[in-house]
Amino acid sequence: MTNADIPDTQTKSKTGIKVVIVGAGFGGLTAAIECHIQGHDVVVLEAFPALKPLGDIISFGSNAGHIFHRWSDGYISRKFRPLCIEVPYFDIRKYDGEKILKQATPPRNADWPVFNGHRGELHMIVFDYAKDVLGIPIRTGCKVVEYFEDSKGAGVVLESGEKVTGDVVIGSDGVRSKARELVLGYVDKPKSSGYAIFRAWFSAEPLLADPMTRGFVENGDTFTGWLGQDVHFLVAVLKGGKDISWVLTHKVNLSNDFS
Repeated sequence: MTNADIPDTQTKSKTGIKVVIVGAGFGGLTAAIECHIQGHDVVVLEAFPALKPLGDIISFGSNAGHIFHRWSDGYISRKFRPLCIEVPYFDIRKYDGEKILKQATPPRNADWPVFNGHRGELHMIVFDYAKDVLGIPIRTGCKVVEYFEDSKGAGVVLESGEKVTGDVVIGSDGVRSKARELVLGYVDKPKSSGYAIFRAWFSAEPLLADPMTRGFVENGDTFTGWLGQDVHFLVAVLKGGKDISWVLTHKVNLSNDFS
């Protein structure tokens, strides 16, 4: 193991502030890691009994990439990079295959990296870094059913009846967030954008056997987009041509009532 493989776990002096974070997604884990680095005592509560590398492609722009890169002198960036797409250009075509243009990828800035990779794989890297490298307590199988605040501090009540208290509670609890309802004062129902997305992630190996698709994977990573009327289709080949992700965005006619 080289020095670059050994993450720096140094934090600021302990503040004595206890932070309770609800949700171990990217938002909750990022909040936990930043609070830990500042010297706060952190505990993360996650409703799922176990976290698994599920999902498909996710994109982090340079602002988010800069946060990841700061941790332990680029340790997370070095873990992310082999799993993310590396292309010199984005190939843009019409729906019938006619080539429109090759849009060059912006020059890479080492301190402000951009990451496009499998959501579950990148998430597990951050999860393992928080839990195993930094030693942040992450309690899974802890569903929060209530938030509270009193003169002594703040806290949550778990489905089991247990109370977890601290000085600060951060809600990063997902789409049907109880924390958001508490802050806004009403239930914030999802609203239709007028579009829906079909997404998939799979091995690129079968594409090599078909002469019509071989060109997308035989030369390593590629990123291609097809444009049509009220629809677009994006195909990303990653990990040197080993995995493929596609995203089809199309117009839908749905009401805004998702209850």
